[in-house]
Formats: sequence, C-alpha cells, structure tokens
Amino acid sequence: MPIIDGYTILGCWPFAEVELSVASLAEGMQARQVARALITHTTAIFYDAALGNDQAFELAAQHPPLTPVPVINPLRYPECLAEIDRCLAKGARAFRLCPREHHYPFTGALGPLRETLRLYAGSTGVTLECLDQFKLRAF
Repeated sequence: MPIIDGYTILGCWPFAEVELSVASLAEGMQARQVARALITHTTAIFYDAALGNDQAFELAAQHPPLTPVPVINPLRYPECLAEIDRCLAKGARAFRLCPREHHYPFTGALGPLRETLRLYAGSTGVTLECLDQFKLRAF
C-alpha cells in the first residue's frame, strides 16, 4: 500500500528556519518511501492565497508525486468563493483552512461560508482540511 503524506508545506516559513524546498521534500519522500505528498505553499498561507495556490499547482505540474491543496481564507468571504471556483477548475480535490495563521477561531461555524463549503463538498466530492494547533481535522 503506498504511503501518502497528507500535510506537506513548501516555501518559506516565516517563523522558523526550516528547509521546505521541493528538493528536501523529494529526498525525504524517497528516504521514507512516500509515494505522494499533498502540498500547500507558504505563500498561500501567509501572503496571497491565489499566488501561493498557483505556486502549488505549478510545482505539482513539474513533480507528478505532488498534489496541490489550495488554501482558502474564510475571512475573505465572499471573495474566497472565486478562489475556490478557480482552483476547482484547475483540478483541486481538497482545500486547506489555516485558522491560527489567519487569526480566526475554528469552531466549525465559519459564518456564511460553512453552508457554501458543504454544498461544494457535496456536489464535487472535494475535501476540506483544517490545521488547528497542529491537529488535522476533516470538515
């Protein structure tokens, strides 16, 4: 059975000096016999979701074992809906929420975005993940 890393970050983490390059990821994947990694780019988390999501899609296109997981920020509602649609059109099958980094509590409420996300998930089969205090939760 192939091993899939469901939470991989690439890019520059602004609060720690860690190696988050594709080269170090590929080396780690090979050493641990990981067949696929679901990747999110730090630019999408800390700076600009659309730009970082595009970077993740580009890296995945260049490295087939990588699968992009775009970031959406519910604080950008309703604008984030356009980003969801854009990423779905590019083939996204999962999205990631980052409440700690985006400074909102993850209660599951998410305001008006919650029902919209449920509709997307129901109609597309897309998965939504949330990193909250280093615990991955399915939405």
